[in-house]
Amino acid sequence: PAPAAPVFGAAGAADGRANGPAVTRSGGAALAQYPRTVHQETDVVLYPYGPGSPQQVGVASIVEESPNPGAAYFIWLSSQRPQQQQYVSQSEPPSQFQPHQAPAFATVQMMQVKVWIRDIVKIRHFIPDPQAMAQLIIISRSKALPPLYFQSSALDRIMDAFTEYLILTPSQDGKDCYDCQDIVQYRINAENKARAQIGDQFAAQAAQPSATAPSARMGNLMSGMLTGFARVTSIARDAVMDPGSVVQPASNWLYPPLEDGDTPAAAYPPPPHDMVPPLHPTQNVTPPPRSPSSSTHSLKEDDFELVGEEEDVGARANRERLLQEAREKVAVEPRQAPLSVDEWISLFDEFGCLSQRKWDSIRLRIFRGGFDQAIRPEAWKYLLGYYPLGSNIEERGEIDKQKKAQYYSYKRQWSTVTPEQEANWSELRQRKHNIDKDVVRTDRNWAYYKEHSSPNLRILNDVLLTYTFYDYDLGYVQGMNDLVSILLIVMDSNEVETFWCFKGLMDRIGDNFEKNQTGMHRQLGQISLILKYIDYEFWVYLKKHNSSELFFCFRWLLILFKREFPLLDVLRIWETIWCDFFCTYHHLFLTIAMVLRYRDRIMNEEMEFDDILKFVNELSMQMNAAELLSDAEYWFHVYCHVCSADVRKAVEDFKPEKLGLT
Repeated sequence: PAPAAPVFGAAGAADGRANGPAVTRSGGAALAQYPRTVHQETDVVLYPYGPGSPQQVGVASIVEESPNPGAAYFIWLSSQRPQQQQYVSQSEPPSQFQPHQAPAFATVQMMQVKVWIRDIVKIRHFIPDPQAMAQLIIISRSKALPPLYFQSSALDRIMDAFTEYLILTPSQDGKDCYDCQDIVQYRINAENKARAQIGDQFAAQAAQPSATAPSARMGNLMSGMLTGFARVTSIARDAVMDPGSVVQPASNWLYPPLEDGDTPAAAYPPPPHDMVPPLHPTQNVTPPPRSPSSSTHSLKEDDFELVGEEEDVGARANRERLLQEAREKVAVEPRQAPLSVDEWISLFDEFGCLSQRKWDSIRLRIFRGGFDQAIRPEAWKYLLGYYPLGSNIEERGEIDKQKKAQYYSYKRQWSTVTPEQEANWSELRQRKHNIDKDVVRTDRNWAYYKEHSSPNLRILNDVLLTYTFYDYDLGYVQGMNDLVSILLIVMDSNEVETFWCFKGLMDRIGDNFEKNQTGMHRQLGQISLILKYIDYEFWVYLKKHNSSELFFCFRWLLILFKREFPLLDVLRIWETIWCDFFCTYHHLFLTIAMVLRYRDRIMNEEMEFDDILKFVNELSMQMNAAELLSDAEYWFHVYCHVCSADVRKAVEDFKPEKLGLT
């Protein structure tokens, strides 16, 4: 097993390390033999005698022996004692790299680790906890290096430095593991592949000994990308509702009853028949490093055993202690500016590829700031699986052609039906009726859909009806129109792109619309379990007032908060959720943040289920999205601090039938 993460003080230095000035002089002298230091990180920890041995603090550097990139090395030098012996592994690189497991390595005494960068075959980085030290493991063809421990920001920088010499691609050995390839050889292979793909004409031009050919190719690529960004039109910007044009939420879950007596599709359930004060997020404070021993105090399942109607005294004391620790340790960073156009362009290489490594490097930025409006049409295609990471510009062009052909083949399945056929096809008539009656009421207060003759209403109708033929078993359920409405705006009325992005979204949340409501019950049950651990008093209150099923949150989850916030806030919320930075269910913590922000009022006014439902519906367009996103991140960290890994796994694996909800 890997050694425990090192403990660092507030200044980022290892507790109890040796003298700082002497360390710097020693490290500088040892590195002086190399003509160029490309990158350097201090306060990097290594365990020289294997797991459990005293930690050594040193300097990690990427250095070059000559201007030739092939002569680059990764070196770790101890800062605590003079250099004595170079580390030499006695183990061969493992045939199969196991994620979250350090490779076996010799425990010989050493004060230096050195590896030729072109010899590296795998890199694995792992942050076991959002507030713990990051672990980096390097495996080369000749040796397996011991784990190194960085602060999270330093890990990102050293990984970026590696990309100057290596192409990092996701490994089958785990999501935190990358296969490494020498960048020179990679570019030779990529150039050969590009020549084969785009024909003899480009191959002949590329073969010419012209120094300007690469820059011209790059210029063409950037020109094409900027043309794509220009697709955001004034119509799309005008679609954002004015603050004064908010339509008050309907008393029903989604829509009021139709005038002709028809009712909306049955996509919502009927109302059921039957801690300590909340913590408040602190902004502008960097979370302190977590002690590796803190997780040993996490709550277990049986910590909430009740004696009669009262909570067990020992469980209550343990919970209060953990929540007090959370107050002292948990903090969140402030929200950030959106990712800009220039930053987005810089992520692509000369062939127009956005690699997995580059994408991972911006996920935190997406989580805290989202995208600039100008790049959403392109960026959302990566978020929703329309474009695969690693595809080049020519490959994406082929993907566009294939998806367009596939879409219209699905659409022809209903658009070519004759009136005589439709007269004998009751299911098609019913689906068209359900979609028609919802489309005419979808976001009509937005300029994008305001006119009765708007072509966008027709596209919205066609995308929804075509999807019912793509996923015939699921068909159409009310609420899908709310999701497609926003996708159509972001994709600037492109019918094909809207359809495929909706397909990608349904891959994530399609079980929200299942007739048996298993997906919705699962999420509501997970929220209830999380509340039980982070605010037990409020959870008991909801249980006593017939509200522990949390059905008043149903609309929030079904259509991803679309009716709770203005459009631009909804876009930012979706990007935060879809980037999957901390987990794949962050929307549950946004729901929890929304509920806990008003928990005192709910309890003080002794609201029953009907009162809570009316109250939360009236909150629509009245909440601050940025504050709630920060709250959601905060509650996620509290949850991770308070609950053991076993409890978190039980929440992730929760099945609604456990509570008799299906």
